[in-house]
Amino acid sequence: GIAMERRLEEDVFAVAGVKYVMVLIGINDILTGNATSAGLIAAHERVAGVLNGAGLVTIGGLMLPCARHRKWTAEKEAVRKEVNDWVKKSGVYHHVVDFEKAVWKEGSEPMIIKEEWSEDGLHPNDEGYKAMAKAVDVVKLFQ
Repeated sequence: GIAMERRLEEDVFAVAGVKYVMVLIGINDILTGNATSAGLIAAHERVAGVLNGAGLVTIGGLMLPCARHRKWTAEKEAVRKEVNDWVKKSGVYHHVVDFEKAVWKEGSEPMIIKEEWSEDGLHPNDEGYKAMAKAVDVVKLFQ
């Protein structure tokens, strides 16, 4: 979340013609640190506020399931789920894309990404990214 805030100038505002921005942040903060739900939600609010304030169309992406990842714990999963639920319900983004559902191995609990779509249990391979792309309703986004 924090790294994303620092990258807005270079990744968004320095690029001519940007109208839409997808925000998918938090999972690395959760898995490799001690990120809290409150901290990540605050980061989402700040990032969305800056982007919305600049007149951009914002799209919040739900974090991917990651229970097969070596750094996963039940506590970290609770943070991931709480932040995803907040992104879905908060209204800070113009649109939300459910990447969680797009790559979830249906019926798995805790939630995991389909094995054939990720070697490390978190980062999608080409097939996983194709599934994520299919989750984006471009007609709805670009109306």
